[in-house]
Amino acid sequence: MTQSESPSSDCSSRLSEMLASPLTSRLGCSPEPQFHPFKVPRPDPAGYISVHTDAAKKNLSILHEVQAKTDMFLKGNCECLVRNEKIYILFLSRTEDSVNQRPLIFGSDGSAVMKVHCVPFPLNDYLKNVRPARQLDSLSVNYCVYRIAQIVGVVLQFEISVGVPEPEFTSV
Repeated sequence: MTQSESPSSDCSSRLSEMLASPLTSRLGCSPEPQFHPFKVPRPDPAGYISVHTDAAKKNLSILHEVQAKTDMFLKGNCECLVRNEKIYILFLSRTEDSVNQRPLIFGSDGSAVMKVHCVPFPLNDYLKNVRPARQLDSLSVNYCVYRIAQIVGVVLQFEISVGVPEPEFTSV
């Protein structure tokens, strides 16, 4: 190696050659990323609420109103979100990983479904003192929020996963 050649210039020229070669480009190692890693993708119409009609916009607005009111009473390890024309209450673990332990899913028709390990769990036996289901509309928002609060209160009583079948854990 001569004095004019430095080790860093040799390494950088080899790296430039490797990145410019067709082989590394085919392997996805090009120096310029093909996409921005934090760019938000365009929503897939099949997976999102279509807001092209006035009725859909009004329904989405009502669902977001319920979400905002529900967020006011949820504990720190619970999240409320609107997706696919439904309200989801996610009960997250208290660990750093924030794993979804059990979701409650509320439909616009007033239905409530809870899943434990992705399997629907029958809630009817536990909802005897809860308001009956009611269609969600602009006049029933507070009624539905109160009902959601009642059901969340019931589910929060399950300190151990409701999917555990042993009698000593299910009589909560």
